Amino acid sequence: MVTKSKLIYRVISSIRLVCLTLVLICLCLLDLSFLPLGISSSYGADDRFSNYEIRVIRPRFFQKRQRVEAGGGLLMVTNDTYVHTLMASGLLSYHFTESLALEAAAAIGTSLDKQEKSILVDDFDIKTEVFRTLYFFEGSILYTPVYGKVQLPKGRLVYFDTFLSLGAGMTGVQWQYSDMCQEPNFERNPNAEPVPADSVKSYPTLAYGIGQRIFRNRKTAFRWELKGHSVFYDTADSACNSTAAANSESATHNNITLQIGASQFF
Repeated sequence: MVTKSKLIYRVISSIRLVCLTLVLICLCLLDLSFLPLGISSSYGADDRFSNYEIRVIRPRFFQKRQRVEAGGGLLMVTNDTYVHTLMASGLLSYHFTESLALEAAAAIGTSLDKQEKSILVDDFDIKTEVFRTLYFFEGSILYTPVYGKVQLPKGRLVYFDTFLSLGAGMTGVQWQYSDMCQEPNFERNPNAEPVPADSVKSYPTLAYGIGQRIFRNRKTAFRWELKGHSVFYDTADSACNSTAAANSESATHNNITLQIGASQFF
């Protein structure tokens, strides 16, 4: 019989597989062909145009300059070893030019234990430090170096752009000390420290990533983004007792997130 934890594990694994498949399909489509913006033409029979290069220029399909972009989507932390972290995200951007924008983004969610963690605890009584990302908010600069289009087999043109992001913010981490701390034996050691109470703490974060908008029309776009989050935290916050906390030091935890969603331009 399938247990509840195994069922949750299969559902989360299926969601992750679907998201990764969608990203791969987008990347494959964008790798098919890039249509040039102009076509050179020369007229050998007429010397009047021998010193000129004639180009056919197509207007840009999607204009972002001085427009506001608002959107949202689903986000997952892809590199968690012991938990599945799923989050709902939102964003608000202002595009100063076609290539430069400022963006504010935030996300909040929850973490579900993976089967691997359950096996370690239930079968081997092994405790592990678990970095449970609860929320984040950040501001970023977006730079869009690529704008292009691909033609589908049926002739339809799909317009897209590719952007890079760099920013900073704060990440909230939920410390569940039952994940990593053994309950003391108060009969043997009455003066032992109890396991700390669960808590949520915020840490400064550096964010960087790459993403794409795939334009559905002149106002809406589908959007995916792969992002790294370097979270700078104090190891004292994950310590099980005051002795370990006294030997704390600064450390860095790196989250890699995949976000799929949509946005609207105003």
